[in-house]
Parts: sequence; C-alpha cells; structure tokens
Amino acid sequence: MTRPTTRAALAFLAAPVALLGACGHSHWNPTHYHAHLVPLDPPPGAVDVTLTTNFGDLDLATPDELAPKWALKHLDGPVPEQAYVLAIAMSQVEERPAMVQFETHWTDAGFTVVEQWPGGRLSKKGEGVGYVLRLPEIGGVTMLTDFGDIDIVGATGTIHAESDFGDIKVNAQNAPSIVVLTDHGDIDVFHIAGPATLETDFGDIRAEHVAGAIEARSDHGDIDLLLTPDNPGPFVAITEFGDVSVLAGRALTGSLDMDTDFGDSRFVGLTDTGRTLRVGGNDEASVRIGEGGHSRAMTSHGDIRVTMSADHGND
Repeated sequence: MTRPTTRAALAFLAAPVALLGACGHSHWNPTHYHAHLVPLDPPPGAVDVTLTTNFGDLDLATPDELAPKWALKHLDGPVPEQAYVLAIAMSQVEERPAMVQFETHWTDAGFTVVEQWPGGRLSKKGEGVGYVLRLPEIGGVTMLTDFGDIDIVGATGTIHAESDFGDIKVNAQNAPSIVVLTDHGDIDVFHIAGPATLETDFGDIRAEHVAGAIEARSDHGDIDLLLTPDNPGPFVAITEFGDVSVLAGRALTGSLDMDTDFGDSRFVGLTDTGRTLRVGGNDEASVRIGEGGHSRAMTSHGDIRVTMSADHGND
C-alpha cells in the first residue's frame, strides 16, 4: 500500500524522544505497566492534536467519554472530570515504566506530548506508551502508532490516523476531510463532511454518514459505505477478497462501473423521473445516472451491491 509521508513531517518530535519509537517487533511483550496522569488546562476553543507512539493504543475524545478499560485497569483512583492525559507506559523491565517523564506542549500548531525514557531512548524490552487524551473541544487530529488501535471521537477538523497493526475507529463531528490507513486492521468512520480516504491491507471497512467523495480500499475485507442522502459522489470501493455494499440517496449522479471476477454485480437505482432502474446479475455492469463523477465498485472474489433509495436517510 502506498503511504503519505506524514511520519517524516513529524520528525520535530524527536527531541528529547519522539513518541514514534523503534522497538523490534520480536521483542514486543510488555509485562510491567505504570499509569501517568496529567491534568490539563487547555485554551478556549477547538484544539488541534498530534499524538504518536511506537507500541500502544491511542484514544482521543471529549471528557464525557469514559476512558477505556485497558487504561483504567492500571490507574489507582479516578480520572479528572475535565481535560487530561493518561499515559500507560509499559516495558519488560519492572522499574522503567514508572521512570518515564512526559512533557505536554501547547503551540500555535496545537497540542502534543513528548515522552522521555530513562537513558534518553527506548530499549528493546517491549517498551511503549498508550495514550488517553480528553479535551473539551477537538479540532484537527494527527494520530500515528506502529502497533495499536486508534479511537477518535468528536473531532471537528481534518483527521489523519495511521496504524501499522491495529483497528481504527473515528466518530467525528462532520470533519471536513479524513485519511485513515492501517496495514492490518478494520476501519470504521462516521460523520465525515468532506473527502475520505480509507485503506487497509487486511480488514473490513465501514463508513457511514459520509457527505463527500470517498475512496475505500482493502486487499482482504468487506467494504460497506453509507452515503448521506444529498451526497452526489463519486465513490470508489475496491477490495480483492470481500463483498462491496454501497447505499446512497437520490443525489448520487454520474457513471458507475462494477466488476467482480468471482461473484455477482447488481445495481438498483432511480432515474431522473423516479423510475426504478435495475442493472446487473452477472460479473460486471455499468450504468450512468446524470452527469456527475465516475464511481467504481470492484472485487476479485465477492458480490457487489449498489443501491440508490428515495427513502434513504441517516437518522
């Protein structure tokens, strides 16, 4: 899978030690944990967030969302009611997780956290940090982890979320655009106002309440897209092994190509006069509704279903 160069752009986090680490995969087996809780006093308004880590989950939301169990089980006592960072440091070496120091940074570019491990660097003893961040208002988000899940709730700005091994879930508030990339994991996104790019090598993709153009690609997994009723498209849904299902409203327009090597392609749509149009029943089919963009639904092994519905809504 071709990836953007976001990681290189975040090289400024390398001092004193970036959250993006370099642990060897074969050494990842932490046995000791320590919770570091840092209350925050954020500035008013929506805050842009950048969080990266080498091994660990990333969880971002507003304070009304409960902290995940994987973090709370290592914490003695409650979390604050308002803004905070809860960092779970982990290692195979008993004393090292408690020795990690954390610095929070508020800049014109937004908020980030930098971790300082003993000796100035990570060892190859299964070390990493999982983060839980709670802020009253969340703007744009950049979250990257090598091994771990990412969960984002309530972001209102542009979102970039990337994991090498982990599921990614985003429940935004009409984010203007989103890029979600994972090598091994499922992708679930909700409430996206603008363009969306979703890619996984091994995993399912589900996108709901999408109001803009969307491109979803998986090598091994199903793809399910639910467009808002007023979304004209286009959409791209391509997988090698899996089914493709797209539900759109009457606003969908333009050409559509459907193609499967081993499966069935079907389209049920509406003409400008409201007449039901049915196309398919074999491995490939093409249809044009209006003068919009070019949509594609493709799989090598699986079925394709694209449906336009006059009653479609996203309540």
